[in-house]
Amino acid sequence: MKKFMMTINAQVFHLLEEEAKDREVSVQEFVRAVILPDWFKKQEARQLPA
Repeated sequence: MKKFMMTINAQVFHLLEEEAKDREVSVQEFVRAVILPDWFKKQEARQLPA
């Protein structure tokens, strides 16, 4: 299994923490389930030919 580490500033972490808390999940679960899939979709859309 490959792993990666992400560094974010305290302000961004606090925002992620609040969003995760609202959904009753951990920050790690929130990043895996919401942030990363959304980011991948946006990156894929950018790379599609016009």
